[in-house]
Amino acid sequence: MAAIERWQTDTHDVNELVSELSRQVSAVSDGDMRRAEAMLIAQAQVLDSLHVNLARRAKNQVHFRETNRDYAERTTGAKR
Repeated sequence: MAAIERWQTDTHDVNELVSELSRQVSAVSDGDMRRAEAMLIAQAQVLDSLHVNLARRAKNQVHFRETNRDYAERTTGAKR
């Protein structure tokens, strides 16, 4: 894990990154899925939060609803 944290600084040690990734791959090959499972849970939580936030923002977007209504009226001639 320390290799990943150091990799995110200004300098990149590709060999160290490859070594860390190799250790992680070996752990998964040996049946240790703890890191992968934790990462997937974290990603799922983030994606869920983003989805909910964007859905709420879209629902509250007045300009979009007005533009969509105006477009529908122009293209179909129907007033809503």
